[in-house]
Amino acid sequence: MTLGTTTPLPRPRQVFLALLCLLALLVFIPPRAAQASSPRGTVERLNALFTDAGTQATPVDTTQRLAQLTPDLRDIFDFWLMAKAAAGSVWPRLGRTRQDALVEAFAEFTIATYAARFNALHGANFEVVGIEQGRHDTFLVRTEGRRGNGEKIHQAYLTRAFEGRWLVVDVLLDGKFSQLAATRAEVLAVIRNQGFKSLLRLLRQKTQELRGS
Repeated sequence: MTLGTTTPLPRPRQVFLALLCLLALLVFIPPRAAQASSPRGTVERLNALFTDAGTQATPVDTTQRLAQLTPDLRDIFDFWLMAKAAAGSVWPRLGRTRQDALVEAFAEFTIATYAARFNALHGANFEVVGIEQGRHDTFLVRTEGRRGNGEKIHQAYLTRAFEGRWLVVDVLLDGKFSQLAATRAEVLAVIRNQGFKSLLRLLRQKTQELRGS
């Protein structure tokens, strides 16, 4: 997921540094026991949503897809941690009200992005192909999907335990490119160059565009 702004795309070095900062952040968030779910179970639940989209007789519009996806995606992704990681060192200076506003805008944008992309996955199915223990009590769950035309899709999900559940905290596109690291670089660029209000306005604008697609 990227914001799709006119801000220049982050250079590979910027994305790499953003990913290092994200991993450093995980060190300071103590893990909690996870008994009610597992890394595999969480990702398989997400895979089931993709597979369901691929097996429906006809694609549905984005508004209908949003209604279907929102409860599940809010339960699968840790949008609070993702927004906090995206804001980086700016986060503590935002204050509770602006933090909450950013988390909500970030969640709505992410959900709308998935909803808009789902119809492109018509005819696809996904499965877990591997699980790797990562740093700081995380597990990377690798998946492989296959579109109706036979094209393979590789994606991996970084998961971490929170209050008895395993939640997704990052998505690795093509199994290796951190979506959150790229988003973090963009978010910080917008805040630095245009301010926090502009970031919220941009997220909400892009969300509305996605909902109308």
